[in-house]
Amino acid sequence: MTGLSLSRSDPRARLFLLVAYSLALFLANAWWVYLGLAAVGVWAVWTGRESWSGLRKIILPVAVLAAGLLAFHLVLTPGRPLFVFAGWQFTYPGLALGGRVALRLILLVMVAAAVSGTTSPVALSQAVGWWLKPLGRIGLPVADLSLMLGLALTFIPVIKAEADRLVLAQRARGIDLQGGLWWLQPRGWSAMLIPLLVGTVRRAENLALAMENRKFRPGQTRTERYQSQAGISDYLLAGAFLLLVVLAWVY
Repeated sequence: MTGLSLSRSDPRARLFLLVAYSLALFLANAWWVYLGLAAVGVWAVWTGRESWSGLRKIILPVAVLAAGLLAFHLVLTPGRPLFVFAGWQFTYPGLALGGRVALRLILLVMVAAAVSGTTSPVALSQAVGWWLKPLGRIGLPVADLSLMLGLALTFIPVIKAEADRLVLAQRARGIDLQGGLWWLQPRGWSAMLIPLLVGTVRRAENLALAMENRKFRPGQTRTERYQSQAGISDYLLAGAFLLLVVLAWVY
């Protein structure tokens, strides 16, 4: 038994928890259910050992978008007036609907960041392949889909590191991509995007050649180096999140 902790749970259980949590968010209507979902989100971040400083960098842009959605619903949702400001009428139904939409967005991003921060790309792709395995009986190439997902997730930090290196190289040449006059920035970004695209394509070609040299063939059954083992705590977490989905659906 690994304990009721997100970081110690099985990757397949984490993926199931994320899907169940997303479903519960979009089924919930009562505010007390949203409070419970917010508590679960804090638990996921806390037990997932996600740093609050890193989470804040992810949440801040989403919070700006959520504030915009809240303002959009406040103004455009008809109903009983809440107050009038500068000729714009804000309504109570808009506050309730916009608050739900904003809270859903922030909580979903928070829990998704906690799950992705505790799960490696290889483990995540294997978990997706395990859950999609029944669809392989109807001809879906599950193994190839999970492999492509793992490769795509692995390439993301590589491309980010390459982009940071190019930004530093452009700054050393006197081109500041994060400041300066806004009409001069597109020229600098084009000077960075072209080598970034060329480098990404070159890495993809090298990866394809390496896979071909190792006798990779699409559709063949492949073994996994690390076998995931679900424990009692994983089943308890899955049952708790299923109960959460039922409560959100009923209330």
